[in-house]
Amino acid sequence: SVNKSIILQTNNYIVFPFETHNPRLGADLYLSKKTTLSVLGTSVINKFNPTGSSRTYVVDENFNPLNNSQFMNNSRDRWYNYALNAELRTQFDTTGKELTVSGDYARYWNHTNQAFSTIFYNNEGNTLNQTYLNGNQNGLLNLFAAKADYTHPLKKDSKFEMGAKSSYVSSDNNVKFYDNINGELFFDTARSSHFLYSENINAAYVNYNKTINKVGLQFGLRAEQTLANGKQLLNDQTFHRSYLQVFPTAFIEYKLNDKHNFNINLGRRIDRPGYNQMNPFRRLIDATTYSEGNPYLLPQLTYNIEFTYSYKNTLLITPGYSISKNNIIDALIQDSQSRKTVQTTVNIDNFNYYSLNILFTKRFTPWWTTNTSFLSFYNIYKGVINNNVVNNSTPSFSGSTNNSFAIRDGLSMECGFQYNHKSIYGITTIRSLYNLTLGIQQLFFKKSLTLTVNVSDLLWTNYPSGVTTFNNVNETWRSKRDTRVVNTTLSYKFGKGKTGKMRRKTGADEEKQRIQTG
Repeated sequence: SVNKSIILQTNNYIVFPFETHNPRLGADLYLSKKTTLSVLGTSVINKFNPTGSSRTYVVDENFNPLNNSQFMNNSRDRWYNYALNAELRTQFDTTGKELTVSGDYARYWNHTNQAFSTIFYNNEGNTLNQTYLNGNQNGLLNLFAAKADYTHPLKKDSKFEMGAKSSYVSSDNNVKFYDNINGELFFDTARSSHFLYSENINAAYVNYNKTINKVGLQFGLRAEQTLANGKQLLNDQTFHRSYLQVFPTAFIEYKLNDKHNFNINLGRRIDRPGYNQMNPFRRLIDATTYSEGNPYLLPQLTYNIEFTYSYKNTLLITPGYSISKNNIIDALIQDSQSRKTVQTTVNIDNFNYYSLNILFTKRFTPWWTTNTSFLSFYNIYKGVINNNVVNNSTPSFSGSTNNSFAIRDGLSMECGFQYNHKSIYGITTIRSLYNLTLGIQQLFFKKSLTLTVNVSDLLWTNYPSGVTTFNNVNETWRSKRDTRVVNTTLSYKFGKGKTGKMRRKTGADEEKQRIQTG
C-alpha cells in the first residue's frame, strides 16, 4: 500500500588500502640581483584497491522483515597527475615596483576497474536473484593557466596593484557499465556516461592601498569572464554558458593605539563547483544508493561583511554575515517506486550565515602557550530542490583549544581538543562530535635529531553522523571511520640544517582545488 512506509536498514563495511607518492622538484635561478626565475614540478600517484560489502534489510512500518540483499564491490583505482610551473619575478627599483609572471600546465588522468555483485534474498533467506555488474572509468583533464601581477608603490604610504589571469580546462570522462549475464557483457546505457567539458576563465583586477595616519584603506575590483561548454555524448545533451561577473572588495582598518585595533571587511566572491561534481556519471554505493554528478550546477555567489576588534593581538572578536546565491549543497533524492536513492549536488536559492568568532592566543608562562577559539553561527537554507520547498535553520557553535607545554629543554608536548555542536547542512542535521589529540616531541644530539609522536582522535569520536529529512526520504546515518591514528616522524638535520624553502603556491591553485584526485 502506498500509505505504508518501507524502511531500509543498511550496514556498509569498506576497506580502503591505498598508497600515494608525491615527488616535488624545484629550483630558483637568480638571473640578476633583481630578477629570479623559479621552476617547480610536482606529481601525485595514487593507487588504491577498495573492497566493500553491504547488507540491506527491507522491513515494513512495524519492522516485520520483507526481504534483504547483499551488495559487494571490488575496485582497482589508479589516479595520476603531474604539474609544471614557471615563475619570473623582477624588481624594477628599490621602491617596491615588482612584476611577476607565471605559467602553469597540469595533466590529470585515471583508470578504474570495478566489479559489483548483488544477491537478493526473501524473508526465509532463500536466494531470489543474483546480478553482476562490471564497470570501467577513464578520465583525462588538462589545465593551462597564465598569470601576471604588477605592484607599483605610490607616494605617501600608498600602493597600486593590478593583474590578469587566464585559464583553460578541458576534461573527458568516459564511464562504461556492463551487465554481466552468464559471463556475457551487455552495455548498460542507463548507468554509463561519456561527458566532455571545457571552461575558459579570463580575469583582471586592480587594488589600491592607502594609509592615512591611523587609518588603513584597501579597495579592489576584479572582473571575470567565463565561457563553459558541456556535452553528454550518450544522449547528446549539451549546454553552453557565457557570463561576466564583477567582484568589488573593501577593507578599512583603524589602529586606535598599541592595544586596540578595528577593521571592517566587505566583498563579493565566487565559488565554482568541482569538475567531478559536474560529471553526470553514476557511482554505486550499495544496492539501493548511488551518487551522480550534476552538469547543470552553477557557481555560488557570496556577499560578505565582517567586523573585527583586536586587543593586544591576543583577543580577536569578529562578528560577520554573508549571503550566498545558488548555494552548492549535497542532496538526497529518492525514487519511491524503485526505492533507489541518489546522492547528488544541487544549487539552492540562498544561504544566510550569521557568525561570531572569538580567538584568544596567549603565552601564560614560559612553558605554557594556548590558542583557543569559539565560533557561534546561525545557518538558514531556503530554496527548492526537486520541486520541494526547503526552509531549514538552526543556531550552533564550535570550540577548539590547542596548548603547547615545554616540559624541559628539548622535550615538549601538545594537547588539542575540538567540539562541534549539532548543526544544519542543507537538508541534513549533523550531530555533535569531538576530537582529542595529543603529541610529544623530543630533540636529541644537540637538537639535530627530532622524534615526534602524534595521536589524533584519541577517543575515536571524530566521525560524522546525522539525520536527513527531505520529501519522502527520512534517513538516519553514521559513518564510523578509522580516524584514530598514531603518526611517528623522525628527522635529522645535516650540517647547519639550513635549506631553501620550496615554493608551494602557483598561479593555478584555484583550478587545482576543484579537481578530485581519487
